[in-house]
Amino acid sequence: ISAFRYRMVSDVPVGVFLSGGIDSSLLTAILKKQREEVHSFTIGFRESAFDESVFAQQVADHLHTHHTQKILGLEEAHDLLTNFYSIYDEPFADTSGIPTACVTRVAKDNGMKVVLSADGGDELFGGYVHYLKAVDLYKKFSRLPTRLRHGLWKGSKKLFPTRLRKRTGLFNLEHKSYAFEEIVAANGPVEFFEAFLANQSVDELSNMLYSVGASSMGLSANKHNPTETMMAWDFNYYLPDDLLVKVDRATMFHSIECREPFLDHRLVEFTMRLPTELKIKNGQTKYVLRKLLSRYVPKEYFNRKKQGFSIPIFDWFSKDLDVLFKEFVTPYKLRQIPFFNVSEIMREYSKYQLYKNQGRNYNLEKMWRILSFMLWWDKYQSNVG
Repeated sequence: ISAFRYRMVSDVPVGVFLSGGIDSSLLTAILKKQREEVHSFTIGFRESAFDESVFAQQVADHLHTHHTQKILGLEEAHDLLTNFYSIYDEPFADTSGIPTACVTRVAKDNGMKVVLSADGGDELFGGYVHYLKAVDLYKKFSRLPTRLRHGLWKGSKKLFPTRLRKRTGLFNLEHKSYAFEEIVAANGPVEFFEAFLANQSVDELSNMLYSVGASSMGLSANKHNPTETMMAWDFNYYLPDDLLVKVDRATMFHSIECREPFLDHRLVEFTMRLPTELKIKNGQTKYVLRKLLSRYVPKEYFNRKKQGFSIPIFDWFSKDLDVLFKEFVTPYKLRQIPFFNVSEIMREYSKYQLYKNQGRNYNLEKMWRILSFMLWWDKYQSNVG
């Protein structure tokens, strides 16, 4: 409680980002017990698959916060996409930066100078569903003898040689074969988790980029507890290199200070001593946080499938992306980047077009990352020197 209360100390208005999920709901609930007046802010979407605003509204009504909700529409999202690299001034491809920038602007417009966010809850308390899937798959692969796994890797290489993969456009088999090989070749839970998370293998990256290293991030593995190893990976890399960057850039762009109560060093040290069974129990993520939150909010408000904080960017910006690809992903533009393999990227772009014409989304994430880098390069580097 002191970790949360301490971050409310301010001589200017303080708000809370309330998504309606477990972490932000618990943060808001504890703060409301400590302070009479709490301002909460939520972004919603018309697309139900992405919208959690109704749950945030339920929590806000139950806790009696001063709640402000905004539905992010296509037109405003388009403006934010156009302005993306004025906010995120380094190569950054997380599209959830768009709603993050939007909710920050809403807080700013309502007079907030400081906001509290609930980042870190998933990494510290086992909140991601992919931990369950990854650990289950890792245990199955671990039972296979190393020689057999090496044989599967070798067999895949022979069955799908590079020249054949490049000619195969069916069902994204090129990517699937690379991904399979990287998983079966993994040595330990760290390499396995990195291969499991990636939607681009090291081999695929090596095809498109020169000088790509093949080693893992170097995190020490707890071979007796792969769940904790995977959580530590997210805490050491995904949290600081993506989530905190996203929130930091969006809030500072709008001249707002963001504070992260879950990352109080005392709370982090406490969670590191908690048994894994209090974080993930009987297939339920964030077990201990759910128990705590149930003291403040009815269970039906938060016992649901985790949605995450993202937008339907490829549905919204399909035509816009085509225009941007034609302008920025061209051989001429790509040759400005010394570490790009231009012919390979253009081949991937052709695959993107092929799959899109078939109504498939196989290659979108890969090409979005290339496009987002080119948008950043054009804004900050194209005229340098």
